[in-house]
Amino acid sequence: QSDNVRSIIMKMKKAWTASGETVAVYTSNGSGPNQFTLVNRYKQGLKEKASGFRKPFREIYDSVNGEGAYTQFLKDISEYLQESWSELLFLRKDLSSK
Repeated sequence: QSDNVRSIIMKMKKAWTASGETVAVYTSNGSGPNQFTLVNRYKQGLKEKASGFRKPFREIYDSVNGEGAYTQFLKDISEYLQESWSELLFLRKDLSSK
């Protein structure tokens, strides 16, 4: 199962690279099921989230992985994704150690 998820993420990586997105992928190390966490870093600020800043992910994904690949991606990810959430985190340098 973990190899299948890695394969899905590698295809996503091709799309991130093509679009110029900065994404970090973390994996858990401990007990329980394998977990991957995908983190977008908005180097240009929140304008990167604005509609029209980049082409839609679906369009980019299909362009680098082949026509119709995004439809298969949705099927594949639905098989392995158990939980998903979204949040924005802001670094507080004034409260952080150096």
